[in-house]
Amino acid sequence: MAPNQKTLTITIGAVLDRCTKPPSSSTIEAVWIALRRAHPMLGSIIVDDGFIYTIPTSNDLQRWAEETIYIDTSGKTGRDLALSSSNLKNAELYFLPNHNEVFLRLRHELIDGVGSFMLFNELLRLLQGKPLHESSNKPENVINQLGPSLMQLACATIPEPESMLEVDRIAKDANAPTLGLMNRPQDIQIPMEYRRLEYSLNEADTLKLLKICKENQITITAASTVATSRVLLKHNGLESGTFGESLIVSLRDTLVYPYNGPRFAVSNRITAKVGIFSFSLAENFSKTARAIKREYASWKSNKVNVAAIGPITEAMLNAGQVNATKTKIAGPDFSPIGLSSLGIVENYISQPIDDFWFSVSIGGAQSTIYIYTVKDKLRFAISYNSKFHEAETIKEFMEDFFAEFKQGLGFDPIGGIYTC
Repeated sequence: MAPNQKTLTITIGAVLDRCTKPPSSSTIEAVWIALRRAHPMLGSIIVDDGFIYTIPTSNDLQRWAEETIYIDTSGKTGRDLALSSSNLKNAELYFLPNHNEVFLRLRHELIDGVGSFMLFNELLRLLQGKPLHESSNKPENVINQLGPSLMQLACATIPEPESMLEVDRIAKDANAPTLGLMNRPQDIQIPMEYRRLEYSLNEADTLKLLKICKENQITITAASTVATSRVLLKHNGLESGTFGESLIVSLRDTLVYPYNGPRFAVSNRITAKVGIFSFSLAENFSKTARAIKREYASWKSNKVNVAAIGPITEAMLNAGQVNATKTKIAGPDFSPIGLSSLGIVENYISQPIDDFWFSVSIGGAQSTIYIYTVKDKLRFAISYNSKFHEAETIKEFMEDFFAEFKQGLGFDPIGGIYTC
């Protein structure tokens, strides 16, 4: 996948297991270089139409490590430090000895969400003194380590002309005025700063919500899509509207070995499904969620899904920001809210940790809710930019979001915790 959104940075971090001895700076450096050798794309140069890779010398690797490792003793947590970090070239490693915490910052062009989980587990394995999963550090095998494209791996079918008519329709719809969170009045003095707010359910509430969704034959993602749309309609005083949903679909589990595993973690193995739905507050919550679930499920096995991602993305970028939830209205300056479900963290991270967190820094006005489960607790982390939204607005949105779960599914969390 060619780079196209330079403002997207994945940040993934964890507090190491309390029984794990804090690594020394020399260990951190050795581990980071070993990870780079196993995943050479970490050292690639990102350009507008792809990547440039040069086989490094030992001196090159040493210099790269010195430029991309940060050991911070300020007392800040990883969550705080990640939000205040500067622009990123490709990949960086941070270690916070005061908290025994480690995190990675990765340009999204290099890697997708599931891939970042796999890569982070490889980092944790090295810190534990364990070998990497299958890899080859021999220089002559570097080209093979870079891996083929998703188009090649998935034997993608080029879409027929009539299939691309849907892309044109989506592009036109994306260019319509957006229904979303109202942006705060813009002032040149307001800095552009990344922020996040996370709501974590306790284990009992997590089990309860999963049970309710299973009984209604829906997914957490589909339910969250409906809840988000209902909140935005109400915030804008509307009873109904046409909204679009963009869902990033991971295809790693459909690929053959070894391209579905950690050896090729540093790659984008995703496609996007974009659907347009008419929606009304009078409609049944579960019925609408089931329709959305079916729409997305059909995309994963569609032979044109991989080949279509390029034209879809290009059309969206030409028409405007991909809108996760929107309707055709004119009025104030809005920004959309996206949804991304990352699944169960332990499916990818097997090494012992005390805590885990994930975020994506977005340079524009769009906010995105990332949904994942770790240590049997479901988390909803919304990333946003404080230049466009105040913390109180985001907190109010999340409270209304869960109010829709209560009204639509009878789910009322009682033990949730908000963290920044």
